[in-house]
Amino acid sequence: MSVGVKIRQLREKNKLSQYELADALEITQTNLHNIESGNSKKIDFILIDKICKYFGVEFEYFLEKRNVFKFEKVENSNIHCEIGVLNSFPENLIQQITQLINENKIKEIKIQELEEKISKLKIKE
Repeated sequence: MSVGVKIRQLREKNKLSQYELADALEITQTNLHNIESGNSKKIDFILIDKICKYFGVEFEYFLEKRNVFKFEKVENSNIHCEIGVLNSFPENLIQQITQLINENKIKEIKIQELEEKISKLKIKE
């Protein structure tokens, strides 16, 4: 399932219009429509992070997954099958993205602290 489809499902589950979600994400409704319909193949990590925060989902929710089957021949010609799920992205990529998201959260906190200090300085003037 594509990222756009997953975003649309979250939006519809939360009974939001495209316009409402686009406004909350600070993008245009046309941009959101293109993402949901698969016309826009590029979605930056900052937008995905905003969507994760807005809906309270983890980044991994948007990763494509595929089934992995492992067959073993067991006694009496019975076949044992194990089904697992494997992300189609390399593990280090997931770690790098998670690290970037965490670094952005720290930077957001620092920016907020600096903005508060600036506003206090303006008040004193």
